[in-house]
Amino acid sequence: MTDAVLAGAHVLVVGGTGKIGGAIAGHAVSAGARVTITSRSAEGAAQAAANYDGDVAGIGFDVTDHETVDALLAAGPFDHAVITAADNSFKGLSDITAEELDAIIAVKLKGIMWTARHLRPRMDEKGSMLFISGMLSRRPAGAAPLAAINAAVETLAPALAQEWAPLRVNVVSPEAMGSTGAGSHAGGPGDVAALVTATLANRWINGTVLDIHGG
Repeated sequence: MTDAVLAGAHVLVVGGTGKIGGAIAGHAVSAGARVTITSRSAEGAAQAAANYDGDVAGIGFDVTDHETVDALLAAGPFDHAVITAADNSFKGLSDITAEELDAIIAVKLKGIMWTARHLRPRMDEKGSMLFISGMLSRRPAGAAPLAAINAAVETLAPALAQEWAPLRVNVVSPEAMGSTGAGSHAGGPGDVAALVTATLANRWINGTVLDIHGG
């Protein structure tokens, strides 16, 4: 089903040069999608795009810099958009500085919100938007600031699914890469990407947070 729905669709992966973003882009290409990936470095995005055997373009875009949004919007319109913006500071609230906290909020919360807002007019009404959070939202492991921000991202999706209907908005929340949980399989970017592309293709998944972990 994934291949049939995504074939010919235009999929944007913000942060598409990272491990998870790159895996998502690869799965989308394999499903026959046209893909645009972004990186803070336009050169890095272009180099990464050249590594795929498919219709892939790379553009420079920084979720914290509104002046770079024109290039992003010019690459549209999009059928689906995946925003993987992340700032993985695992400090506790007692140890984090005000500057570090501002940086996490700027990337993982404000960055996702403003990017989504800019993209909304360039999205197909029958398409979807998806954010990557992280299971620290419910398994904090001492990183209270990032846990709280992940939880905020997970609250944002169902709210936007109502505000922006019929556009679907979802979240995929992975455990830390390499975790096995109760199972024997060490999860990786490919596992996350498979769930993301399946979610993009499934029109009955909306306003939902999908956890992925080993139990």
